[in-house]
Amino acid sequence: MRSSQAGRLSKLAQRHGAQGLRAAWLTQPFQQLDFLVPFFPLTPLWLSTQSGSLAVSISIDDELKFDASLDTDSPADVVDTLKAVVTLGRNSLKDIPNPSQFNAQEFQPLRALLTELLANVTIDASEKQVTVRAQAKEATTLALRIAEPAVRSARIASEREKAQENMKLIGLALHSYHDEHGHFPPSVIEENGVKRSWRVEILPYLEQQALYTAYRKDEPWDSPANLMIANMIVPIFQPIGKDPTNKTAYRAVAGKHGTLSGGVGGKGVRKEEITDGIGSTIAFVEVPYYVPWSSPDEFDTKPEDLVAAPERKQGFLVGMADGSVFFISINVDPGVLSALLTRDGGEKNPL
Repeated sequence: MRSSQAGRLSKLAQRHGAQGLRAAWLTQPFQQLDFLVPFFPLTPLWLSTQSGSLAVSISIDDELKFDASLDTDSPADVVDTLKAVVTLGRNSLKDIPNPSQFNAQEFQPLRALLTELLANVTIDASEKQVTVRAQAKEATTLALRIAEPAVRSARIASEREKAQENMKLIGLALHSYHDEHGHFPPSVIEENGVKRSWRVEILPYLEQQALYTAYRKDEPWDSPANLMIANMIVPIFQPIGKDPTNKTAYRAVAGKHGTLSGGVGGKGVRKEEITDGIGSTIAFVEVPYYVPWSSPDEFDTKPEDLVAAPERKQGFLVGMADGSVFFISINVDPGVLSALLTRDGGEKNPL
């Protein structure tokens, strides 16, 4: 209700008192209630009705029922108005296209429920009362289908929030590693021809010191001993919303210009080498190209890989080099994403 409309009602209430407000409303010249003009065809409902009640129930056989009663001195006028409203509703549901703001699959259950209710409306009148009844079968099923998009959205939001928490902890671990070693870990560490993942290197900073100690750095990640560790589930690397697995969706931004590529002398990149700014450079991403968490299997991250990844519907999460985490839409400009993936491309604050 607009403030001017609310002001009119407030003045009416002050003039007539709470008990007299309704009577004052009904006795006002219609021109003074111009905000009701769009609802003029419904005038008999509020001018001829003294009181009303509504009951909604779901029977044991899953039938949704609406029962309303209106006390009125002009039952014929109220009945005619209600019948016109029902007819308008039926015709509108037949002709209206799927609203653009809804997915067709999301709108159809609501359309089905309203269609069935309006198809099963009965309106009866007595001397001083009008009763309206409507019913729809399989109400629970339809209600669940209508609620499904909202439930799905809530689940996605919850999963995204949990993934963000994990990624912030990973970002903090990367900075703790940098504080101790003077550089970020390369995405793949190679010593004496044996490779291991950056995720193994940050285990001590994720309260996984025992797992890190048990990992044999002089053996391949998939040696019998290390494979036992690889098959363990590290909760923070666990893909959110998936069954428990030893695989992860958190992948380093490697390649020649990536934050977790090899730096000077084969060591990892120092913060000083991220000349685009650590707040404007992605260090790692959440992308559904799943690999065992201890596998040194990384890829040269490309914008098209992130946008076109399977399971992508809205966007993806990225962990920045400063430890912050952001959600990026799949509709992001490819040039902006390319700038974010490089540490020394000369771009400043591409977002």
